[in-house]
Amino acid sequence: MPARLLAASSGRGVREHPLGTTNLVGRHPTCGVVLDSPGVPAFWLELRWTEAGWRWRELSPEGLARGKGPALPGGWREIRSGASVRLDAETWIELLVDAPPSVVLVDVATGEERSGEDLDSLVEVSDGRVLPLHADGEPSAELRDGELFHDGRRCWRVLRPDLLPETLRAGLVLAHPEAALDLDLSSRTATFTVGTTSCSVSGGPVLALAPYALARRDGSRDDGGWLTLPDAHAGWITLGGAASSPAERLNWERAKLRSMLTREGAVGVDRLFEVRRRVGDTVIRLVTDPTRVHVRGAG
Repeated sequence: MPARLLAASSGRGVREHPLGTTNLVGRHPTCGVVLDSPGVPAFWLELRWTEAGWRWRELSPEGLARGKGPALPGGWREIRSGASVRLDAETWIELLVDAPPSVVLVDVATGEERSGEDLDSLVEVSDGRVLPLHADGEPSAELRDGELFHDGRRCWRVLRPDLLPETLRAGLVLAHPEAALDLDLSSRTATFTVGTTSCSVSGGPVLALAPYALARRDGSRDDGGWLTLPDAHAGWITLGGAASSPAERLNWERAKLRSMLTREGAVGVDRLFEVRRRVGDTVIRLVTDPTRVHVRGAG
């Protein structure tokens, strides 16, 4: 389970919060953990994940915080699971889980959380980066820990690890010139291979790869395989996609596919598809060499 914090204040009662790498605690509404009590400073505490574990320090000059833990340089103190920092009997924080942070989106207005596969329709987690998705399902500029972004309907706060990402398991570079794709439509399984390294994913989003794989396989080597969204959507429906779904559904399925590949250790998922944007039109194609694209079960 990723890092979580319990926070109590007279105005908000006791609430549980996910944690990012750096977290501000206080009365000010821009804090990630808001304590709605009259005596709480606007910015009371900072809670930070480091390679050595969780640390906290008081930001207000009054010296009101009461908490245990070894003293460290810069006013920091160590904190572990079950330890608390208190202002008074009603106002305190307690670290529930002292694991590293993971990627979580928090709705600023409601406090709703999104994590794991629930992130796929809003952001793409790729090679240690968190990227918001355009309306066409393609990623844009990277989001940092604590940053806010708007998806067109709701405002989300990004919580994420900002230390070096863990070593990826497979290390397979999808855009490698020798990458091969074996796509089995009967089992909805896609396997990418470079040399002796392979990476496989299965499930519904794999079907979103099929129209691009077929167009790339059957197009010219140099400049073939480009599809508009309506053309790709029509091919997706022919291969088994939901006929009642709007064309934009394919964008989100393609984004989910990239997230699945990232979770399996693939590298460079943001370069799996090439995108050309023109006035009033966008065309997309699979980057894999057409001579290395193999599709089975297409009828």
